[in-house]
Amino acid sequence: MMGKHLLASTIASLLLAASPLTSGSAASSPGWQVNATVYGQTYRSELTSTSLRAADGSRIELWSFSGRQDDCVVIRMTGAGFTPYLQLVQGSPGGQVIGEGLSGANRSARLDAQLPRTEVYFIKATSAGSGEQLGRYTLSLDSC
Repeated sequence: MMGKHLLASTIASLLLAASPLTSGSAASSPGWQVNATVYGQTYRSELTSTSLRAADGSRIELWSFSGRQDDCVVIRMTGAGFTPYLQLVQGSPGGQVIGEGLSGANRSARLDAQLPRTEVYFIKATSAGSGEQLGRYTLSLDSC
């Protein structure tokens, strides 16, 4: 039972850690808490020691948006103090990865993708490599 409370606390911290530069709200997906995003907006958040932990020890925040088949999307993540890494996932946070974006020396990752179907998509915002890399970041979602 203690593990369930710890997991609930960790997921809740995802919601508290993310603050949009523009309006946005948290949305639920079965078993996960994610931050809702919309096209044309930029959001500010932070990977912290209370963010969701991946199997390799890196920290993750989840974002979602509604996409339409054949939409072209551009997702950008700029990190401070860590190397950003993005994944675009179809259908659920644990679904099929349809795109990845890795940062270069400028600490800014970019992911371009054409959406295969109309549904909810998830963005995993994290750091490159294994281990805990923490810091503030901005995330934006735009049409191509």
